[in-house]
Amino acid sequence: MFLEYSRGKTSLLYQYAIQHAEKGKSVLFISKDKNKLRSSPPLLPIGSDPSTKALKNIHFNFVTNDEQLRKLFCSIHLMNFLPSLIIIDDFSNLFLKQLR
Repeated sequence: MFLEYSRGKTSLLYQYAIQHAEKGKSVLFISKDKNKLRSSPPLLPIGSDPSTKALKNIHFNFVTNDEQLRKLFCSIHLMNFLPSLIIIDDFSNLFLKQLR
């Protein structure tokens, strides 16, 4: 069973990314839909004010299917940073075509 959109999953993952980035660690945040993040950015808790430095430690990458995800992981060693945390938003939706 897959969870529906608008249940807060992206916001929860983003909050975790910020917590990790606040410690000075690099985060790779992978998502399927750039437009979804632009039109409806993740919510943060009241009073949360992430530092600019923390936000710079979060690197976004957008893939639309499992093949692009595999290519990204094959080339991760070529990135100009080494992530200590990799977050994949809507992971199961990258494989929906294969599951049908």
